[in-house]
Amino acid sequence: MMYGVIMPLYSQDNWPYLTQAFQELKDTGKADTMLLLADAYLGRNEDGIYTDNSMEANLAVNCLDDPPTSDMNRQTAIAKELNEKSPTFGRFMAYGNIGCEALQQDRSQIKQLDYSAPGAAPILVVGTTGDPATPYQSAVNLAKLLQSGVLLTYKGEGHTAYEYTNSCVADIVDDYLIDGEVPGSDVTCGR
Repeated sequence: MMYGVIMPLYSQDNWPYLTQAFQELKDTGKADTMLLLADAYLGRNEDGIYTDNSMEANLAVNCLDDPPTSDMNRQTAIAKELNEKSPTFGRFMAYGNIGCEALQQDRSQIKQLDYSAPGAAPILVVGTTGDPATPYQSAVNLAKLLQSGVLLTYKGEGHTAYEYTNSCVADIVDDYLIDGEVPGSDVTCGR
């Protein structure tokens, strides 16, 4: 159910499918549409075979991003905070990095990196205020962390802003990707 709810939140165009799934649950007690949405999110075909290993890759990346801990007191505190901030999804996201210790990833080089990217050309950071998967505050924090970070804010809904929003975002990102040009200061685009 959680993945069935999450999947259509990535794009406002898919919200009607979520409405359909809830209506189906209410009217028939069946979750066929919800299962279809969850399968689409997880890359699972009708025959039960997964199309790729993107979920495993995502776990590995997330485990490198967040230090693993088996400290259950710390995990309980994180779970409480997640539940307070997100009563619908928080409890499902809690304890997510406990399995990271099993990966036994070498984090020694990561800890030595200078994430401010000293001396780098201007770096464009794009954040969406209504992104259900990537908190906007993460983009704000990254732009501040980078010595040459410039924040492009998209005021709108959806996961990522470049391909699915408007020409304001597309033009700025295109200028950055093609010519290395960034705005002189942070900029905001909206629908």
